[in-house]
Amino acid sequence: MFIERSPKLFMTSSKRAHLLLRIPACQGVVAFGLTLRECEDELRSTLEDWILLGLKLEHELPVIKI
Repeated sequence: MFIERSPKLFMTSSKRAHLLLRIPACQGVVAFGLTLRECEDELRSTLEDWILLGLKLEHELPVIKI
């Protein structure tokens, strides 16, 4: 799987627990959310933006086998 196997849990200054997911092969692609579903949705959106920007800037994108 290209997403970290288990989300990280951390507390914010507002004392609320947040989840963090990332895609290690895609530098800078991270997402935060209060629920796993919210975090997954944010990660999907972040990855889409990361790919579009990479294509526009003609960066070499990683090949990820799933």
